[in-house]
Amino acid sequence: MFLFYFWSFSDSDPFRIYAEFEMSLSNYRRARSILFQGAQSSSESSDGSLYNEKLSHLYHTWAVCEWQLGNLDRSEVLFDHSLRLTDAGTRGSDTRSFIFLSIARFLFHARKDFALAQHCVSLALTENTRSKASWMLWSKIANIMGNKTLSFACIQEADKISAKTRVENRDTLESVNNKNMNHMLRQAPWHYKIVDVNEKSWYDAINFPDDDLNFTEETRDSTQLLQETVAIHKK
Repeated sequence: MFLFYFWSFSDSDPFRIYAEFEMSLSNYRRARSILFQGAQSSSESSDGSLYNEKLSHLYHTWAVCEWQLGNLDRSEVLFDHSLRLTDAGTRGSDTRSFIFLSIARFLFHARKDFALAQHCVSLALTENTRSKASWMLWSKIANIMGNKTLSFACIQEADKISAKTRVENRDTLESVNNKNMNHMLRQAPWHYKIVDVNEKSWYDAINFPDDDLNFTEETRDSTQLLQETVAIHKK
């Protein structure tokens, strides 16, 4: 009954979210079955549009799932499907940035193709220059390739993003002054948001094979990486 509830949706998001839950439990074969059903269901109900962001997300998760299972060739094909389904304009820029980052991670860890991984991470940054994870990955790639100067420069960029984010968060809180607060307290609570909190990205819940290497936005402070890279740079 539970599976029928999910599989009755033409929207691919429930399939993807359920599969990501199974992946978090290391049930990758089970997750793959769910993703296959989601892709099949979404394809059958497609309106014929060339772009489908939700289905792109599902193929991306499926690619990571196959990577977890060691099916690298299949993973590459699914990453390609995911990329082709993104909107070609600025509306699809964030999704393309995440997909290029994932492909770069895949090439770096699974294929050991450092030159192509560097190319893909540069494409990710073309779509979104404020991706701390992309700068951190590029730093690691450059370090492996022996380019300590570039590695150091990338970590500096990641550190700038961290610092700018902290300043933006502080300024948002300071903008709620006493006068504004007194006015807000006279209103029903749903009239105002004290701080604008972004929704958790669809990318954050995916269990990557390289997660233990700290490539996600939240798992490691870039200042620590900067200190480590400075030490390497001085050698």
